[in-house]
Amino acid sequence: MSCRRLPPPSNASALKAKTVLLHCVRAESRTPTVAALYGARAAGVTPLGSLEHVRRVLPNAHPNPAFREILAVAVAQATEPGN
Repeated sequence: MSCRRLPPPSNASALKAKTVLLHCVRAESRTPTVAALYGARAAGVTPLGSLEHVRRVLPNAHPNPAFREILAVAVAQATEPGN
């Protein structure tokens, strides 16, 4: 999974018009991670900030360490000059 595979920020308005359904058995790791990445692009916030919003809806959301690293890398990429 990579934040680069999501639509670019210039398409954020198109993202807001979409309904996205995510599902996994316990909604603890994969689903919150994907939701945070997608939500970050759609709302123009950081993936970690988006994860906090996801946790308000899914209180058992605890992405595993590898997925948290993906969120941190996405934050770093978003703050690099030219992004």
